[in-house]
Amino acid sequence: MATPITDFVKMGTEGGEPKPESLADAILRELKRVREEVLPQYEHPSVKAVAGFAVMMIRREIAATEKAMMEGDVVAMLRCYQALKGTNS
Repeated sequence: MATPITDFVKMGTEGGEPKPESLADAILRELKRVREEVLPQYEHPSVKAVAGFAVMMIRREIAATEKAMMEGDVVAMLRCYQALKGTNS
């Protein structure tokens, strides 16, 4: 089972050695995924009426993530990363 720490390790292209990814890089990757892939699906006109609550919650999580990053709150950043990672379309 993956843990928050092992989630940041990706296989490198050089020699198959694990290449660590920083928490900030992982959060930015997840923010991009949620903003560009997940949120537009919930905002689509065909489901917008029934997905309003989900859109609000996703936007709150994005705002909380941005706040944690600006404040440098590593514990909050880890929590936000896990929440964003669990956001699916």
